[in-house]
Amino acid sequence: MASSRSGPVLQDVVPDLPSTTSGDTTRSAPSNVAAVMARLGSVLTALGRLEEAKETTEEARDRFREQEFRVNEGITTAWLGTIALAQGDVPRARRILDEALQLAAELGSSTIRAEAAPALARLILAEGREDARSRLVALVETCRQASYRESEGHVLLALAELARKGSDPAAAADELGHAPV
Repeated sequence: MASSRSGPVLQDVVPDLPSTTSGDTTRSAPSNVAAVMARLGSVLTALGRLEEAKETTEEARDRFREQEFRVNEGITTAWLGTIALAQGDVPRARRILDEALQLAAELGSSTIRAEAAPALARLILAEGREDARSRLVALVETCRQASYRESEGHVLLALAELARKGSDPAAAADELGHAPV
């Protein structure tokens, strides 16, 4: 499970994590380590270091899964879908996001669905679905119900992009007019 790369990256970023074993910070405070690794995965994604992001986020997800932190497992699974999209692997992104949505349904978690919403919006656009608009509108509502304004904004931008692609600048402007303030 543990990759040789994520350990040193975590040590470099958070060298003073409390340890229950002599010097082994990867075994201490497991949920805290998993949370730090998940955030590190997000930072690596933003930096475009996608392979490192994938490895680090997978390890965080696996740690959450071992500890039965199911919502966190679902969130990091959704983030792995985002990474797959950034790597251009649409089929893998679909499989991963479906896994996150299945977990969200099992748990009744709007948090997982809202975390997955920006990647799902990009996936819907990439797949060129005929029902894209209705699916994106449903995602906006999911984000609003969960009070995830940033995710809502990403989905609204996808709606505007869909309208723009349809050569309807007025519809794109209308979609953006619904953006959160």
